[in-house]
Amino acid sequence: MRALASALIALTATCFGQGVGPLAVGVVNDALRGSYGTDAVRYSLLSAAITTTLGALLFVWAARSGTTRAGPPPEAGSPALPPGETCQAGDETILRNPRNDPETDRP
Repeated sequence: MRALASALIALTATCFGQGVGPLAVGVVNDALRGSYGTDAVRYSLLSAAITTTLGALLFVWAARSGTTRAGPPPEAGSPALPPGETCQAGDETILRNPRNDPETDRP
């Protein structure tokens, strides 16, 4: 699932970056040509750099605000709880460790 998400992000970034990016810079350049003349190229390329920087900052912000687990914590004894991880279930703390499990230690 992570590989598919990474591939889709890379495909989308490539399509927008190489397909729509030069077109958008050209449109901004044409719109600014009447006001700025030959300096319109400078400002249109600057707008692309600012947009890229803003996107990178939003990715960093999203990465910092994300959680490591989606949804509520797993219930006590749930197989979704990784070995060695603790989970609060009511008043008791559960620790799953397969090396100390009497059911799996049988010869």
